[in-house]
This record gives sequence, C-alpha cells and structure tokens, in this order.
Amino acid sequence: MKPLKLSVLLLLVCFVFEMTICRNAGASITLTECSTLSVQGETYLVVNDITTSGNCLIIGADDITLDGQGHTLAGNGTGSGVYLNGRTGVTVKDLNVNNFDFGIYLYASSNNTLSGNTSSNNNEGIRIRDGGANTLVNNITSNNNGRGIYFYAPGSSDNWVVGNTATHNGSTGIYFHSNSSNNTITGNTSNDNSDYGIWTGSGSNNYAADNTTSRNRIGFLLGGSHNIVVDNTITGNNIYGILLTGAHLNITGNTISNNDWGIYSEAAAAGNSTFTGNTISHNNRGVVFYGLTTETTLYNNFFNNTYNFYSIYSPPGASWNTVKTPGLNIVGGPFLGGNFWGSPDGAGFSQTCTDGDFDGICDTAYVIVPGEADNLPLAQASPAVLMEGIMVFFDSAVDEGTLSGYGRIPALANLRLEFMRLLLEIAQQFIQQGRTPAACALLQRAHLRTDGQGAPQDFVVGEAVPELARLLQSLDSLTCEP
Repeated sequence: MKPLKLSVLLLLVCFVFEMTICRNAGASITLTECSTLSVQGETYLVVNDITTSGNCLIIGADDITLDGQGHTLAGNGTGSGVYLNGRTGVTVKDLNVNNFDFGIYLYASSNNTLSGNTSSNNNEGIRIRDGGANTLVNNITSNNNGRGIYFYAPGSSDNWVVGNTATHNGSTGIYFHSNSSNNTITGNTSNDNSDYGIWTGSGSNNYAADNTTSRNRIGFLLGGSHNIVVDNTITGNNIYGILLTGAHLNITGNTISNNDWGIYSEAAAAGNSTFTGNTISHNNRGVVFYGLTTETTLYNNFFNNTYNFYSIYSPPGASWNTVKTPGLNIVGGPFLGGNFWGSPDGAGFSQTCTDGDFDGICDTAYVIVPGEADNLPLAQASPAVLMEGIMVFFDSAVDEGTLSGYGRIPALANLRLEFMRLLLEIAQQFIQQGRTPAACALLQRAHLRTDGQGAPQDFVVGEAVPELARLLQSLDSLTCEP
C-alpha cells in the first residue's frame, strides 16, 4: 500500500475529527465553527452558517483576512460575532452577523477594513473603540437595538466610512463620539433610525459628503469645529434636518427638505460658519438660530419654507449676503449676492420683487428681522436673467479652460466655439426683444450641439459641457415648452 500524501492525510484528519480549522485546496483556512484566528497574514473562509453563544470569531493576529462568503454567525444576544483587540491590517468581509451584543467589535485596533458585511438584530451593529484609521465600506447595519455603527471615544479618528447603510436601528445610525476627528463620511445612507441619522459629536475636521439621512428623529448632528457637510440629502426627519452644536462649520450644497425644522443652531453655536448653496425647502421652519451667531455668513441659499428664518435673539448677528460677484447663482442668475427667499404659496419676497436691470438681484433689500437684512436678495429667474446667467457661465468656463471648441485643427475648434457663443448671443437678443419663437429655435440648436449624443456633432468640449447643456435645457423648458 502506498503512503498517503500529506494533503490527503490532512483532509482525512479534518473529516474524521471534524476539526474547526482546516486548509482548503487554495491554501486558505476554512472555518466551520467559532474559533480564534491566530495565523498572521492568513486568509480564513467561513464555509457554513454558525450558531453559538458568547464570542464567536476572535481575531488573534494581525494582517488576517476573514471572508464570510455570505454565511451567517447567529448568537444568543451575548458576546461579539467578530472581535478584534489590538489588531491591525485585518479585513473582515461578506459576513452576516445576527443576535450578538456587538455584531463586530474592534477594540484598540487600527488600520483595519470592514467590507460588505451585514450586522443586524444585535445590541449594536458595529462598534469601534479607541481605534483609528479604519475603513468601513458597503456594510449594512439594520434593526439593531442601539446604534448601527458606533465610533466610541476617545481616539476614533482618521476613519473612512463610505457607502454604508444604517437603517431601522433603535438609536443613531452612524455615531462618532466626542473627540472623533479627521473622519471621512461619504456616500452613506442612514434612514429610519429612532434617534439621529449621523452624529459627529465634538470632534473636528470631519468631512461628510453625499450622504442621505431621512426619516430619523434628527437627520444630522454637527458639533465640534472646522467640520464640513457638503452635498448631503437630509429629508423627512421628524424634528431637525441638521442640529448644530459646534462652530467654524462649512455647510454647502445640501438639500434639506420636508423636516420640521431644516437647520437648528443651539445657543452659542454656528459662529464663524458659512452656509452656501443649500436648498432648504418645504420645512416648517428653514433656519432657526437660538443664540447669537456672529461672524457667520449665509449666501446663495434657496429658502422656500413656511417660515424661512426664526431667531430667539434679534438680530442674531449673521451676514446674509456676500458682495455682488459675477457667477451663476443657485436659481440660475448671473450674479452671486444674497439668498433666494421663497414661499410655498408663491408669494415670497424673491418671487415677487422687482428686478429692473435683469441682474437677478432684487432692487430692494429684504429685511429678515429688525436690524438685519439680506442686502442682495436673489430674484426669481426670468428667461432674460437665466440667459444672462448662461452667458456668464459660458465666458467663465472658457476663461478657466473647462470649455473649448471641438476639432483637431485649432482654427476649426476656435470657429466652433465662436459660433456657439454667437448663437447664444443672438438668442439673448431675441429674448430681450420678446421674440420667443426665434429664441427657442436657437436654444434648441445650441442644446443639440452640447448634449453629447454625437449626432449632430457637439461644437464644444470640456468639463463644463454637461452643465452648459443642463442650463440650456432648463431655459428651453421655461421659455419654449407650452
């Protein structure tokens, strides 16, 4: 009888003795039950669902990859599904974790990655305590009794939280405790949680962008200082869209709508801050300042709420406009200045003001509270104002190098660029003269030369082309369609 090869012998041992950890044919280590993973640099594969009590998979070495392969760890409400203590370089991916105290728990662990995991029906979905520079991407935390993702103080800084979903949790969806700083929070969805969607605590230099927080008690809590909240969608929250408890904040380009109050600043908060480019609409109250808000500027925002602004102190000490500057404003006009002050019934100041020189700025100031005014309130965008805005955008894009003529021969490319501007200039003259059908014909031709469809060939190229096409289509819709 020939001696068995070592690999065959190992497989037999695994089969006969039902060993928990066995190497598979690809040289990874397979897991069939709860274990301590202790081989540094190794890949461990979960090959079946596991039901247990207490801690299940304990990461006992650095640089380990734990691949759940879509399998489930099911607990009895105690322990952690996956537990790391003082580990670095670990990846946990594609694992379902249910019914533990903590679904996944990283303690004093840094530079680890959690990817594509689902942690549900635990006390807390994912907890990270005393660790930094961890990456959480495309995880789902739902129906946990407490927080979905919890960065526990102190020292939970320099983390990347990207593309995660936190829903229907009993407390906050994504929570950064005090002194958690320099975190990047982008592309996450935190909806239908009992408390906050996203809470950034008292840390500083956190960056939150392109997140969605809806139908929570409060959408966003922004504390600390020098934090940035940009291009988020914050809608339908029961009380506040954004609650401000910090200062030196940058709140830009967010959509804040259908909350009870859009933005609420607590006493002595929001000083030295900038609010710009936000659409704050269909809330009961748009912005509420409880205390004095000095050295804070709000400009180029779109307000359209039952009550756009309310302040406990009058005046609150804020500035409501910047200097008049050429540039496309939030309603398509050619100048930056103040804010658009609308009302759902169409009778807001900006919707009814006079703009005699068609610069997109109301001819009179808008008094917000006694002693405080927006001196350059934006006007409702008429076709003439929108057309002027397009001309300003076109010329600025050419100057900045983001818009140029199409063609391999420079002379031909320049000719196409000049022809496009001439087309727009004539359309502008027709609008000013009231010759709407002629203007519409030119606008439609211009849009066909910027829409990226290939036929007919676009006359212009560059980063600014999609925005130019959008502006042309918007103006065409306003001016030309019945």
